[in-house]
Amino acid sequence: MTEEAKVFSITTPLYYANAPFHLGHAYSTYVCDTLTRFYRALGYETYFITGSDEHGEKIKQSAESHGFSPQEWTDKVVEDGKKLWDRCGIEYSYFVRTTQRKPQDHYLDVQRFFKRIFDRGDIYLGAYEGLYCVGCEKYLTEKDLVDGKCLEHDTEPVAMSEPCLFFKLSKWAPVVLEMLEAEPERVQPESRRNEILSKLKAGVVDLAVSRTKLDWGIPLDDIEPGHVCYVWFDALLGYATAAGLGNHLDELDKFEADPSYEIKPTRFAKFWPHCVHVTAKDILWFHTVIWPAMLLAAELDPVDRKKYVTTGTYSHGYLLERGRKMSKSIGNILDPYPYLDLLGSDPLRFYLLREVAFGEDGSINHEAIAERTNADLANDLGNLLNRTLAMIEKDAGGMIPAEGPKNS
Repeated sequence: MTEEAKVFSITTPLYYANAPFHLGHAYSTYVCDTLTRFYRALGYETYFITGSDEHGEKIKQSAESHGFSPQEWTDKVVEDGKKLWDRCGIEYSYFVRTTQRKPQDHYLDVQRFFKRIFDRGDIYLGAYEGLYCVGCEKYLTEKDLVDGKCLEHDTEPVAMSEPCLFFKLSKWAPVVLEMLEAEPERVQPESRRNEILSKLKAGVVDLAVSRTKLDWGIPLDDIEPGHVCYVWFDALLGYATAAGLGNHLDELDKFEADPSYEIKPTRFAKFWPHCVHVTAKDILWFHTVIWPAMLLAAELDPVDRKKYVTTGTYSHGYLLERGRKMSKSIGNILDPYPYLDLLGSDPLRFYLLREVAFGEDGSINHEAIAERTNADLANDLGNLLNRTLAMIEKDAGGMIPAEGPKNS
């Protein structure tokens, strides 16, 4: 294995900062943190990205309902979220905020990336008229609804009509489909991959990627005055911003101005080709179709467009509370702190990773946590530790023996 191949990069979703982080977020983050620790122990150079998604209509509504400006509200949510990750023992490499200007200028990265696609003819001005779910920050069609409501939030979407910039998703969807069929590992588990393939084969329309009836977003005045970036286009780019997209775009600009220029190595070029996403199943379409299409359209490598499409996306199920997905919109989220205070961070990590099969939905309740902690940690591992210590005391005079053929 080459040294270049001994690189591992991973991302959690960028958690939507309309309310405090909850136990479902902790599950995703524990998964990524644990995988990062595993690969680091194997000698890999690792880069673990997490962060917060802070634009969109739902953020603005939530801030106003609490008497804050959107920036004040997201500042509070993020500060509390970082404290929670510290309490959970999460060791991320970079926490990106989609409102940040320093140390990485996410605003500028988004504007430059958007303009790059626009200049290549893959973004055009049009008008959107249809349904929009504020809870999902997602455009919907009638076939996405159940009894006229969004399946995720059990609410009726709003009718919306406004001028928008559109991304030619229909142009790049066949390329994405070809990649997913040729490389099954790009979307796992297989059941989720099959859902994505089925939806792709049913046909894809172009995606509205700007808003004009909302001001809480990244402005796109250099392209179309009065437009702000669609929250999902903005949020997906947070991963790349955290990986150093800005420096990579600087190098591309120099090369495109002078083809004899030799592009210098960047953090983005090092980690991004080895990056995987961990995400929940409800946002899989954004990560496995829209995001690869954006990366292809931006042409981030002068020779191979596919080079900087992330390696794969792994979808976990929902952490259920009383049989329902935890949702800040529904109001059934679970606060991690009581579990952390009762158990500590490592037993909570153990329970979530042991009890919830990755890719499947899992339930959480006090009784199950107590049973798993007592049975696996206190009884099994605790007894093993005590017996091992007793054997060392009895047979080795209380000293751990030197490594040898019988104890290696």
